Amino acid sequence: MQDNKLIKHVGGIIKKVSVAISIANKLLAIAEPELIPYRKKDKWGFCKPDKTIAIDCTFDQTWKFSEGLANVELNGKEGFINKDGKEIIPFIYDSASSFSDGLARVKVNDKFGLINKIGDIVLPCIYDEIFQKFDSGLSPVILNTKWGFIDKQGNVVISCIYDESFVFYQGRVDVKLNDKWGFIDTLGNLVIPCIYDEVSFFSEGKARVEKNNNKFIINMQGEVISNGDEPIFYYKEGLARIKLNGKMGYINKKGKIVIPCSFEDVDSFSEELARIKLNDKYGFINKTGEIVIPCSFEDVDSFSEELARIKLNDKYGFINKTGEIVIPCSFEDIASFSDGLALVYVLSDIRGIDSLSRKTTLEISTLIGYINKERVQYWED
Repeated sequence: MQDNKLIKHVGGIIKKVSVAISIANKLLAIAEPELIPYRKKDKWGFCKPDKTIAIDCTFDQTWKFSEGLANVELNGKEGFINKDGKEIIPFIYDSASSFSDGLARVKVNDKFGLINKIGDIVLPCIYDEIFQKFDSGLSPVILNTKWGFIDKQGNVVISCIYDESFVFYQGRVDVKLNDKWGFIDTLGNLVIPCIYDEVSFFSEGKARVEKNNNKFIINMQGEVISNGDEPIFYYKEGLARIKLNGKMGYINKKGKIVIPCSFEDVDSFSEELARIKLNDKYGFINKTGEIVIPCSFEDVDSFSEELARIKLNDKYGFINKTGEIVIPCSFEDIASFSDGLALVYVLSDIRGIDSLSRKTTLEISTLIGYINKERVQYWED
């Protein structure tokens, strides 16, 4: 089953990874008619924005078009079709992702690989995991429980020799070898030896490391520049979150507090606004610290495409940047908007409810369809 068919989340917050759409693909979408996944009872196809059926609802599942192709499921297998509904890549995969940068992640017999847009195998299905997240031009992969990195052409740039790793950031990535951590660059050079018990990400050229219960701050050459008491801040849209006396606020890149620490919780800025928490409710501030959307919601997500997902009375909807509810809170669950559409889910199961064992309640949501910003729902039961 493809990861985005069945979304698992805790507390109603959907865990999903959004696929970035390239500029070229956006231009393609302008030139060609927009097609939207459409569900009719238990079968899926595609329609135009006015709900006119363009590709008949004969598939078990469909996903959005990306780079001119859409991955669809038929009889338990997935392949790709074009906007005429023609099969371009056969239905031979256990699961597949949408195309991004000319590549799609596919799964066969519990192993992952990459294909191109004509169906050629770029990377064989031998990997335990392929993340298809090309920070600094490289994406992590896992082979026989070991981590390495590939480029967008499917070339193995850094061999799978590390016990653990993540994605590149600012030209460095932390790697674990023989239970110790260090850092490599994009060429695979071990620029900082694996001698540390713990490490943080690099930010603004600094990372926190720990060795034998002693903490230090190092630069990107691995030189110790201060003790571990110096804070490291992670900036987004020019500001970083800080915490003082149990409250949170923001500093600029000069280290000056520009928004006082007066909030119970804050998120990084997105589209010039940031999510805040006051009196156990959520709202938004601007970069001057002004509360522009009052803290009156049970939960909110960061803004995406000018809209933010909100929760009221245990249901989900959307507000605009003035705080106006533009899509009423009537959904059991819904994802943030991407390319003008949001995925709508219905709670289909609850697992792990056991007060004696104190297991966390796990809600399982099933995709039922899509909605656009004008509240048009692309499904019929």
